[in-house]
Amino acid sequence: MAFLAVVVSHLNTSLNLRNAQRTISRQQAELKQLREELGVFEVNDRTKAHFIFVRQTEDQAWRWRVYLPAGGNYMMKWATDAIPNEGLSSEWEGQNFQRFPKDDLTFNVDVCLRKGADGKWRWFVRYPWGEFSRELPEEHMLLSPMQPTVTSGDPRRRPGQLTIRDPREPLVLFRYQVKPQADHEAAQAKGQLPVGPYPGIMVWIEPAK
Repeated sequence: MAFLAVVVSHLNTSLNLRNAQRTISRQQAELKQLREELGVFEVNDRTKAHFIFVRQTEDQAWRWRVYLPAGGNYMMKWATDAIPNEGLSSEWEGQNFQRFPKDDLTFNVDVCLRKGADGKWRWFVRYPWGEFSRELPEEHMLLSPMQPTVTSGDPRRRPGQLTIRDPREPLVLFRYQVKPQADHEAAQAKGQLPVGPYPGIMVWIEPAK
């Protein structure tokens, strides 16, 4: 009888331990997801660039949390219109900036599309060292499409995931395109992507030369 009690006690302990392990694993996964949604991440290798998309509550607003190794000279670049499917746009604007050890470990890069008091729509790119803006013409495909369109490259359609890259290579944060639906469907029928380039916006960081 005493032996049976020991066996039952052992089984109960094992079951409780397994339940506790499952609970801890679930809570760790939930915490990881919450941290990623808030743009909080661990920088385990400070020689690598890290970035993650952080979902915003506002419409037409995007944010990335970025880590770059301190001491490096970088250039924030952006382009509108003529956004290629791959590679970098050749028609860009940019600004140099430098990361110092005293700076915050990570920083935000914000992109938004806003209508001003003058009734004009503008793209904005903001980060701690500067801001860019570009006015969109009234006939722009985003504002007044002459035909049905589809968009691609919107990170709001997928969960944010931490990306780690070599900081000596371009870090493409945003590649957003607006395409005629006819082009999209014709390419899909062939199992391909529309050739492009297309209107939209592209934002990336690369080493300053």
